[in-house]
Amino acid sequence: MATHVIQHPGTVSACVMARVKECCPIVQAGVRSMAACELASVDPNRIFYAKDIIHDRACIDDLLEQLSPQVYVTIDLDVFDPAFMPATGTPEPGGLSWYEVLALLKAVCDRSQVVGFDIVELCPLPNHRAPDFLAAKLIYTLLSYRFKKNWLMTDKDASSRPSPPLRGQVRRSPSNSLDSGEPKR
Repeated sequence: MATHVIQHPGTVSACVMARVKECCPIVQAGVRSMAACELASVDPNRIFYAKDIIHDRACIDDLLEQLSPQVYVTIDLDVFDPAFMPATGTPEPGGLSWYEVLALLKAVCDRSQVVGFDIVELCPLPNHRAPDFLAAKLIYTLLSYRFKKNWLMTDKDASSRPSPPLRGQVRRSPSNSLDSGEPKR
């Protein structure tokens, strides 16, 4: 039985995923809100909130432990913060960044066999094509992770980058003029 990994700002009671939940286990990542009536049907071990993914990288390990050997991935583009993806049905603040989503997807592909995936909730905006390209590149990247061909990215793969600082933290290098308080000459 495949685990179904979904990424969405809310929970899934009002959609087809509520039915999928009856057939196989699901794991939700990137959740930012839910209705009070949905709380009773949520398995707290299988829901991973965006704030936890952003501020505690260890929760990705916890998420991966919940996966079965085969997974189907549904990505609701609402998982992204609206600063990255404003063209969705529910652009809710506090979402994940491009590299946070890529790191999660890469970890899922490394841990389990992705047997299929879909990407939903793109609501194109007139005169704003960047979200369309983000969705297309996300498909391309997930396919490359799935088939172990990471030739897509022109710069280093997201997983080989040093981990970005947690939000709210500033990473300073010894050569940073802010460290000494004096400009470098």
